[in-house]
Formats: sequence, structure tokens, C-alpha cells
Amino acid sequence: MGLNHNGEKALLLLIRAITPLHVGVGEGEHVDLSVQRDEFGFPIIWGTSLKGAIKSQFNRIYGKDEKFIKELFGDDEKPSKLRVLDARLFLIPARTYKKVWTYVTSKQVIERLEPYAELAGFKLDTGVESKGSSTVGNAGAHEPIEKVDVIVNKDYLLEDGKITLNEIFDLTAKSNPTEFNMINTLINKISSIKNEKIEKLSKRIEERGICLVTDKESKSRAIINKSIVIQYRIRLKGDEKVVKEGGLWSEELLPSETLMLSALVGNESDLSKLKNLVEKNPFYLFIGGKESVGRGLAEIYLLDI
Repeated sequence: MGLNHNGEKALLLLIRAITPLHVGVGEGEHVDLSVQRDEFGFPIIWGTSLKGAIKSQFNRIYGKDEKFIKELFGDDEKPSKLRVLDARLFLIPARTYKKVWTYVTSKQVIERLEPYAELAGFKLDTGVESKGSSTVGNAGAHEPIEKVDVIVNKDYLLEDGKITLNEIFDLTAKSNPTEFNMINTLINKISSIKNEKIEKLSKRIEERGICLVTDKESKSRAIINKSIVIQYRIRLKGDEKVVKEGGLWSEELLPSETLMLSALVGNESDLSKLKNLVEKNPFYLFIGGKESVGRGLAEIYLLDI
């Protein structure tokens, strides 16, 4: 299982947003500066953007003359030996009346991470023997999960069988731990890494809880997109403190604590060296734009699972 030919392997790359991220595409339809989205409309960081951010940070830390870094990431004369896959959404914070915020994801989002898990050498456990056999929790035994909008892994997120996420009211919800097998497989793999920050992250996920949108009536995209922050900014005219003509615009930001997963594919020995370099220091990098106003700070972890 996993990528294993010609000495190549894959490592999962976990990205945690410390400050809001703006990895943009230029002009958008409803917002002037939109974030990158995949073919289904969910947030994504394209591999080209992610690779550029990682390469820039390695150059800052180890210098442009570091032979290994030049060989790994390529230069004007040689192509890169490293392949960086798109970073796909894993969990994103959402506003709720209980605990202020919780993590949200959807079945479709998690299923898009399955190929990455398989590349890294493990499968996401569905916990379901056959399609359509899943039921909802103890309170709703034998009730198809498609009859509710949201499945939660923490009962305290519920109020009379309902939940509000990102000001979307009266979403029907139930508790059913079985439906979290795929998510828990990923979380358990991440938690197996002996790292103080990973331990804190695992604890935060446990405390905040997770809401899994069932994709009933395609509500997952609406809920997830309402987690994206829209910020309005202005450009002032010199010392006059008035807005320049055309100096008002809006931009999208992925919120702090958003978690995304990518995969790095390359030579096994090269990835081992890369992982050692990442683990030498707390590895932070800026992804996307707006660095000068505090956007884009993230930390990354390479997971050799």
C-alpha cells in the first residue's frame, strides 16, 4: 500500500492557519479578491502556490546556496525533484452558539482526501459494511443519516436535535460516532506524531468538536463558504485621510485554525532529509499574499505515517 516504486514515497503535509490566509486568484465574482477554490467550490491551495511558499521559506532559513535545497526545489537550470500536491480542506472553524466555534467538514471534503491517505500508505476507515447501511446514533437507530443535515461527534453541540452553524439556523443534527471513522483515522494518524504542538492541536480538535455536513441539499458548500471571512479594505489619499477613488475593495480570508492536507512526493532519502530540516525548527511559513498586514502565517508538519 502507498507509493513505493523507484525509491519514491509520499508524506502527508498538514497545514494549520495561525493567521487568516489569503491565497488568491485575482478578481472574483462577488468579492474583489477571492481565495482559490477547487472544482466543487471548496477552498484549496494549489500546489504551485504551496511549493513556492515552502521553497521561499527554506531559502530564508538555509540560504540560496544550500545545495540540497536547490536540487530538491529546482532552479533556472534544473527541474524540481519534489512534487507538491494541492492542499485540500480538512477542517474549518464555524461559528456556533455552543462553544463559540467548532470545526466543520463534509463527506465530500473528506472523500477528496482519500487519495492522499492511500499515497501515504493507509486507508480511511469508513466503518460502513455496505452503502446505505449507516444509521444515526443511539437516539435514531435505523434512521438514515441523509434525513439530517449535520452529524456531530459531541452531544453538547446539539440543542433539541438542531444546530446553528455560521448563522444558518435550524439545521437538523444527530450524534453518531460511527460516521466519524474516516475523520478519526486521519486525526489518529496525525496524533500519533510525538510533537508537543501536535498534541495541543489534537486536544483542541477534541475540545471543539466536529460537525460533519451530510451534503443533504448541498448545504456543505454554503456552510463552509460562510466560514470564509470577507474583509473590506481602503486605500487612503496621502495625509488627507480620505479614500482614494477606486480605493475600496473586498478580499476573502480563510480563518485562523483552518486545517488543510497536502502530500509531498519524491525520493525517499530526499523526503527524509526534508523532514529532518522541518523538525529542526518550529516550521512556519507565509502562504499567499498580504504578509505585510499579518496574513498568511501558517505552520506545517510533515507526517511520515
